[in-house]
Amino acid sequence: MKLTLFHYWRSSASWRTRWALIHKGIPFEYRAVDLLKGENEAPEHRARNPFGYVPALEIDEGGKRWMLTESLAILEWLEETHPLPSLYPGNPRTRAHIRQLTETINAGTQPLQNIGVLERVSDQEETRRDGPGTSLGWAWKLSRRFPSPTRGGTRSGMT
Repeated sequence: MKLTLFHYWRSSASWRTRWALIHKGIPFEYRAVDLLKGENEAPEHRARNPFGYVPALEIDEGGKRWMLTESLAILEWLEETHPLPSLYPGNPRTRAHIRQLTETINAGTQPLQNIGVLERVSDQEETRRDGPGTSLGWAWKLSRRFPSPTRGGTRSGMT
């Protein structure tokens, strides 16, 4: 089996996938996809993942190739096909806690760091092009769009 990981170096989802492959000692080939240059919008990458996201893992099983996308799905597949060393501790309660933390990052934090979100909420070119590492202004601006109990309002669906 040959694995090729299409990734972007600053993507936390790509980082999570690279870490799991390295932790498990699984050999793989790196292929960079530069999100800032729009390489994820190219037809060849859209063929790997119609959404244009990274990571995308190409799995070649003796000439039969298929793609797997979304970091958590990739991690689960790696765990099922290469169980040792495990990504999760042996205790079910602790494994559930690890999955809880992973989902908090995946669904709660990571979306606010994605280039697509930054392009929509920032009016600063350097923030849109260079991402959250250049400024936290985008987070403040996004948070100010919604009422807060501390500013005399309530958060819709949260209270």
